[in-house]
Amino acid sequence: MPYEREIEQLAKGALAAHGELQEIVFLEANKDSLLVFKDGTVIPVLHQQHGYDIRGEAYAMQLARDHSGTDYFSLLAFGYSGTGPSCYAVFLRTAGFQSTNVEKLSAPLKLRPDGSTVQGTVHDGSIEWADGSQTPVPGRSSSRPKPTPTTPERKETFPAAAALQVAPTRMGFWDRLFGKKAHPVPRATVNPSRPVQRPSNVPQQQTAPWTASNGETVQFNKKYSKQPPPSGTTKTYEEWTAPSTLAAQEYLNTRTIGERNYYLVVETPDGHWGKDIGGPYLEECGSGSVFGITEPDKLWLRTEMYFDCLKCGYSARINNVGKTSFQGNPSSFQNTPCSKCGHTFDAGPRVKFGQCPGFDYSKL
Repeated sequence: MPYEREIEQLAKGALAAHGELQEIVFLEANKDSLLVFKDGTVIPVLHQQHGYDIRGEAYAMQLARDHSGTDYFSLLAFGYSGTGPSCYAVFLRTAGFQSTNVEKLSAPLKLRPDGSTVQGTVHDGSIEWADGSQTPVPGRSSSRPKPTPTTPERKETFPAAAALQVAPTRMGFWDRLFGKKAHPVPRATVNPSRPVQRPSNVPQQQTAPWTASNGETVQFNKKYSKQPPPSGTTKTYEEWTAPSTLAAQEYLNTRTIGERNYYLVVETPDGHWGKDIGGPYLEECGSGSVFGITEPDKLWLRTEMYFDCLKCGYSARINNVGKTSFQGNPSSFQNTPCSKCGHTFDAGPRVKFGQCPGFDYSKL
């Protein structure tokens, strides 16, 4: 099975760091689940969405450094038949769970080591569990030191990405579930034909240097706003600098942009790599052009990229034709059909750097 050894290492690292895995809380198909450990640590598989700084998990970061920056927690999925549920089964088996098949699970559900389950019911914006228990809140055990948060700021992109939603005036389901009141957690874009209100995700004033897996440092430069003609719309730019493309891309992977007209750019000697509401993009090559096949453009083409289906979690690799299309117009990935379940969604915000889970690279 693909990634079996890596997922075993991930599980062993988590168990060594936090003790016994006491339960899995499956919140919403196909990837939103929580890993609850004996020391009180609750790791969300969708750690960026829940605001969990995964850099505090040293074993996971080392595994990512050893395998081209792959976030192996992101492979854990459930509710369908495929690579994601197979990876979850390996994780559960390594953790000593008696029941490891998560292909047919129906969330919300709690799964415990002895194979017992607790069904949940969504009621009035919260989950009511059959045994009267509570939904755990993502976070680290108070007995462990928390890593110093480091978040950046940005610059402009070229073609604007997919249309953005505005900040909601009322709390959403997950905000009420986890007791969020003033600053709800941003959620991924859903069906573009039915815009969903989302909370503002303008990054806080975090300007501390960030260290990549190769030891290089990504440095904050400046943050500013302006109203470029002809639209006159206020745009906010956050600029950083990095010694290499690898460091820039790793840093961008740690950031989620959920605000319209907010642009994060990391400048490198090879070009400017950016990210906005639509996802990552190559803003500017060292040659000053993003359209010719220059050396910086070849860096873009050599970089593995993929996106995962919003509904079933199936991952699809982006070939060079797709990369070129996305580079020239990030909104070109709107209305993308999933090759597995057929669901149509805006794939732009779900584009990720790194090798595509489940893709057989021996065929290339």
